[in-house]
Amino acid sequence: MSDSPFGIDVQLKASVGWTMTPQVVKYDLDAAAYNRMVDRVVGEIPLYVFLLCLPFFQAEWITLSEEETVLRNCCYWYRATGAPTPNKTTISVEIPRTNLVTADALNWLIKQARKELVL
Repeated sequence: MSDSPFGIDVQLKASVGWTMTPQVVKYDLDAAAYNRMVDRVVGEIPLYVFLLCLPFFQAEWITLSEEETVLRNCCYWYRATGAPTPNKTTISVEIPRTNLVTADALNWLIKQARKELVL
């Protein structure tokens, strides 16, 4: 865990509507959610999307037992930067496949937020 008193805001998404290349995960993000991310001002807690890329078949999404809960495929983090989109419904985003949500990644994101908030 991070020793930082700072946090991040996260919007959780789970979808079968994604595609993957060797470098990125492509996903159609809600335009309003995208604009909420880019409209954040300096000094505000950063907002990320965590995308759980589910298998196409629902029966493969999750396995449950008393010993473990297994969600299939990977979860990636994404933070939009730049200008708001004029799109009304969705915007296609590319998430680097290196942006896996792991314990180390969460600590890094919180540390980055701390650096941004104290600037």
